[in-house]
Amino acid sequence: MMLDVLPQWQGLGAARALVAAVAETARAEGAERLIVATTNDDLPALGFYRRPGFTITGVLVGRVLEHHGGVEPGFAGIPVRDEIQMELRL
Repeated sequence: MMLDVLPQWQGLGAARALVAAVAETARAEGAERLIVATTNDDLPALGFYRRPGFTITGVLVGRVLEHHGGVEPGFAGIPVRDEIQMELRL
C-alpha cells in the first residue's frame, strides 16, 4: 500500500489518522508490526514515521538508484539513492 496525502490535506493530521487506523486494524487482526519504506532524501517522511515510534530497521544502499537507473534529484537537493526501511512494533 502507498500512503500519499494531497497537498491541500497535508498538515491537517490526515496521514497521522490513516497510520493510526491501519495500526489499530493490524493490531486487532493479530499483526505484530507495521513495515514502511521511504527514500534517503525524504526527511519529512522520516520525521513523520519516527514521531509515532517507527524505528529504522534497514538501509538498502543503492536500491532506488538501481531501480531508476541513475541518481534522481530529491528533497532539499539530496540525491535519491537508498531505501530506508522502518517498522512499528504493535
